[in-house]
Amino acid sequence: MPMTSETVTYWGAAIVPPVASFILNWIARGTAALKSSGADWLLILFAFDLTGLFTHSDLARHVVHPELKASLQAILLVSFTSSLILWVLVVLRLEPFMANTQGKTNLIARLLSYTTIWILVITLFAAHITLFTLKP
Repeated sequence: MPMTSETVTYWGAAIVPPVASFILNWIARGTAALKSSGADWLLILFAFDLTGLFTHSDLARHVVHPELKASLQAILLVSFTSSLILWVLVVLRLEPFMANTQGKTNLIARLLSYTTIWILVITLFAAHITLFTLKP
């Protein structure tokens, strides 16, 4: 494969966002990164959106709805920002809250935090699926 600007863009978009996301996750969470998979799902969506911002013209081929296809770059930017904000919320607020609450009296609070994390993740994931499956 010859080294063209398209090749560099392709490999940069395929490698940089996931690796940067992994490093960001590890720096921000350390060993706590292994305790909650909700934040990991948000990180996957974050990396997907960041990659999509670099390759939105290629990704647009998989979007069926014409209005969504025309607005794909803006949608990915909003989704990227949303996934980043939600990831920060989960990592800096909800996970520490769950880790610092102990005993049966705080069981409801921990379950509520855990449920909130997964509601956020599932909602954002559903929005991603809808982007590619919604028909006009």
